[in-house]
Amino acid sequence: MKIKFEKICLSEDKRSVVINGKYKRNFLKISLSILEIAKVWGTDKTIIEKVRNSFGSEEYEDGCNETREKISDFPNIKIENNLIEIDEIDLVTKDESVIKLIGEDITGWGNEGIEILIPLEAYRKLRKQNPKKMFLESKSITIEGMD
Repeated sequence: MKIKFEKICLSEDKRSVVINGKYKRNFLKISLSILEIAKVWGTDKTIIEKVRNSFGSEEYEDGCNETREKISDFPNIKIENNLIEIDEIDLVTKDESVIKLIGEDITGWGNEGIEILIPLEAYRKLRKQNPKKMFLESKSITIEGMD
């Protein structure tokens, strides 16, 4: 299952990113830390290097100004296309109409992960096994084990 990013914006706190994604005819909502996007896009490299060597904090998220500028220009941006592979995935029923898929990047802190909300009707139509891995790229995310 490959979800293409249609629109990216910052959350109210400016530390998280909200992505409207599209898979076939379904629109999905994706939320993640701004640090995840910075890693994939190759922006705010000084901060990302600090995060690799320690636990993250809101201070690091607050410093991702280069990434914030790129978000406002999406999709017309020049960025790297790094790949983050995530193999810690949980599937949760959020309510009767939405399935929540959570992938956690193993860095030792909970907010550096990816949350994907999939409408229940769209989820039922997928040919699926247990989701095995997520691959976050610059303009899409692929979920291995779901199609």
